[in-house]
Amino acid sequence: MKKLTANQRKTKNKKAAVALMKDQRRHGWYYERLFKKFLEREGINHIHQKPFYSSEWHYCVDFYIPGLKMVIEIDGKTHKKKKDKIRSRNLMTTVFVEEIIRVKNVDLRNNPSRVYHNVVLEIKNRLC
Repeated sequence: MKKLTANQRKTKNKKAAVALMKDQRRHGWYYERLFKKFLEREGINHIHQKPFYSSEWHYCVDFYIPGLKMVIEIDGKTHKKKKDKIRSRNLMTTVFVEEIIRVKNVDLRNNPSRVYHNVVLEIKNRLC
């Protein structure tokens, strides 16, 4: 088996990240779609599955609010605390991200109205 160079690995990983982003944009996860409906209901300008790149890493965040330079991550079973911490630190080093909010799937499932009032309406108030 041929060993890939570092540049080939980055290109391959970037292509995989873009493919995942497109797939999630098309199908999305249930709780992401629910949160997206909340944002749309309030007329909040957002980008769903927004990619961010640097020379060392590339991430696709669940939601990006450009007006506040805010990232919102809907955390499900696949999110790992240690990796999320590194990811958050890397994203905060960009000029495009000033704040990251994490919302758990469990919270959206058990009490969507609380998430709606605590997160979505707070974002709307800050944009006004």
